[in-house]
Amino acid sequence: MTTTNEVKVQKVLVVDDEKSISELITTSLRFVGFEVRTAA
Repeated sequence: MTTTNEVKVQKVLVVDDEKSISELITTSLRFVGFEVRTAA
C-alpha cells in the first residue's frame, strides 16, 4: 500500500477593475496558499 501526501492547491480568479485592489487581494490570497489568476 502506497500513501501519498497530496496537497490540492485551491485556485481563485480575482476580477476587479481597480488594479490596486486586485493586487492587494491577489497578494493576500497567495500568502495563504491559493493559486491566483487575475482579470480586469
